[in-house]
Amino acid sequence: METHGDSGGVEVGIRGKTLRTQRHGVTESRRPAFTIDSVVTDSVSSVPLYAKPIPQNVAPSMVCATLCTSAPGTHAPSEFPMIRRLLPLFAVLFLCAVAESASAATTYYVSPSGFDTNPGTSAQPFLTIQKAANVVLAGDLVIVRPGTYVGAKFTRSGTSIAPIVFRGEPGAIVNAPGPQNTNNDNLWIRDASWITLTGFESHSAGRSGIAVQAEPDAESHGVVISNNYCHNNGVWGIFTAYAEGLTITGNETSFSGAEHGIYVSNSSDNVVIRRNRVHHNSNSGIQINADPALPGDGIISNADVSYNVIWENGTGGAAGINLASVIQSKFTNNLLYNNHASGIAAWDDGFDPAFGTHDNQFLHNTVIQASNGRFAFSLLNGSINNTIRNNVLIHPGTRGSISCDPSSEPGLVSNNNVIVDRFEYNETFITAAQWKARGHDAASVISNIAATVVDAAAGNYHPKAGGPCINTGAVLASVTDDLDGKKRPQGTARDIGAYEFRGDDSVGIYVSASSAWFLRNTNTPGGADLVFGFGAPSAAWVPLRGDWNGDGSDTIGLYDSVTGAFFLRNTNAGGGADLVFSFGAGGLGLVPVVGDWNADGLDTVGLFDPANGVFFLRNSNSNGPADVVFGYGPAGAGWKAVVGDWNGDGSDTVGLYSPGTGTFFLRNSNASGGADIVFGYGPAGATALSGDWNADGADSIGVYVPGSGAWFLRNSNSPGGADVIVTYGPPNVVAVPGDWNSL
Repeated sequence: METHGDSGGVEVGIRGKTLRTQRHGVTESRRPAFTIDSVVTDSVSSVPLYAKPIPQNVAPSMVCATLCTSAPGTHAPSEFPMIRRLLPLFAVLFLCAVAESASAATTYYVSPSGFDTNPGTSAQPFLTIQKAANVVLAGDLVIVRPGTYVGAKFTRSGTSIAPIVFRGEPGAIVNAPGPQNTNNDNLWIRDASWITLTGFESHSAGRSGIAVQAEPDAESHGVVISNNYCHNNGVWGIFTAYAEGLTITGNETSFSGAEHGIYVSNSSDNVVIRRNRVHHNSNSGIQINADPALPGDGIISNADVSYNVIWENGTGGAAGINLASVIQSKFTNNLLYNNHASGIAAWDDGFDPAFGTHDNQFLHNTVIQASNGRFAFSLLNGSINNTIRNNVLIHPGTRGSISCDPSSEPGLVSNNNVIVDRFEYNETFITAAQWKARGHDAASVISNIAATVVDAAAGNYHPKAGGPCINTGAVLASVTDDLDGKKRPQGTARDIGAYEFRGDDSVGIYVSASSAWFLRNTNTPGGADLVFGFGAPSAAWVPLRGDWNGDGSDTIGLYDSVTGAFFLRNTNAGGGADLVFSFGAGGLGLVPVVGDWNADGLDTVGLFDPANGVFFLRNSNSNGPADVVFGYGPAGAGWKAVVGDWNGDGSDTVGLYSPGTGTFFLRNSNASGGADIVFGYGPAGATALSGDWNADGADSIGVYVPGSGAWFLRNSNSPGGADVIVTYGPPNVVAVPGDWNSL
């Protein structure tokens, strides 16, 4: 029998005492755009390169001058003609004042080598974050340089159009509360709004790495906590109270000693918690508790909890996602695995079933529990009218998929899930058939971990080929993509769980003499499954493949190396190009590359300049400048570009192959820096390939030997023998692998 998802009365007591004490006062981006000025490359060995940016600013005063000197328009008659005529001028003057205020915003700097008596400039930075916090005004930016600092208390507010931003550069570490932080949090926003904290590592706090607190009758608004690493803190990684319109995104919170990774408490509506990595916390991964016993309305509504990865939490109790008195919210595309208490728990904080967690949408989540964990999903204490659809809810031990008490069953819609054959109703274990007899999960499928995901032991929770998730989900228009950013559906119907299935890549060839394509749907010898012509024969063509329209299947394209024009087709058949555009200049020796650079589910083009070792990537298949420019690899060394999703995170990144040595240098981000993966594979002089050969959601390398027409494909990015060897096509043609048949 399950009790509830929380860690128990001790937690509630401690939480209530802490908040009441603080309430009575006893204790207590804007980034400039950049263009590339120059790209610097270094030695071949570590491939450390960087791009030098130049800020580009628009002077608001120039905009004001234009507005204020514009000829006035005509106005309708009014009983106050003078005021009516002046209103447009008042409006313009107001806009000018706002723009001038923005232009006056200041950038401050903090450095371990600074002094708090300095003016806080780049050349003369402050020493402490607290000094900057004491002087900032709306619209100001504080850049904290690498180093170790004590924390700060933030009490000054920005505005919705001019937030205050504190940005830690890589290596900016806070390892202790500041002298004003009487509550023992490292970075503490107290009774302030419109502040962003981004880029900090915060650890070893007595309480929280980052905290945001206000009052029930004077809530905080518009705070953003992004891209921070909060670990090994005494109680919580990130903690908030009475924070409306809060955004917590892109953070990693781990190893919280007493309780949760992320904890949103008290009446705090319109909270966004997205793309965080939350793991190895004592209790909950993400805890959202409106605390109905405390002041406020006791409800958190309109929360958006999506795209989070939550694992190895709960050895002290609670849940991967623990919800008390949360209503009218959505929980989508979250991956929860190996959590040791409940998976997702919905209840009322033990206060009153009238404050149950109700009218929420739980869609496309993957929840696979540790064998010693509680149920994958629990509904207790009046948690009514919830929808649970297209989820994986698997328990490998003696518990099961869903635990529900009679007070939470009214209005429950649970269907199209992957489940196990064990449920709990009214504190009694029942089978899936008995649960279905109650009117739930009629179209849900019983399965197990091995049949459902690619490789749980290796941390790959993408749907397994031929498994129960694929093309079996309900149509849910509100969920348009998956945890990787891939468009839903990728196949003929939606897939169940946090990920869409993407099929395996297989062989294909392009014969330039005839501009003919021969594509095969398996990595085995045999004839082509698709044969067609596209484009007139030309030695200038470079063949391409990509998912240009996000439908889950790769199609072909051509790049004219003379003119710099791209011709892309959305079907693998003869016909005219569906997309024609130019990117970059032709005739300069630039090499086209293709990838999903921003994880939006669409492949777009790029160019590699081998003479200078520079990549130019574009996020749309259209005319325009590069969205991402960076240097990687040695200039003029003859290395070849390869592209793939090497770590299975949904974004394609670049790599290089040295034909002379048969060595791959793969990078997990599209930015300058050293290679993340280096290994040798295949004979020198071969053609480098990349693809997802085994449909595990991650790309790996291969080589094609033109002289023999043989393909040597490997399922991991490491040295070793080929996992697949196939000869396909005549010698000395162009190898073009792709996922030709996902639809």
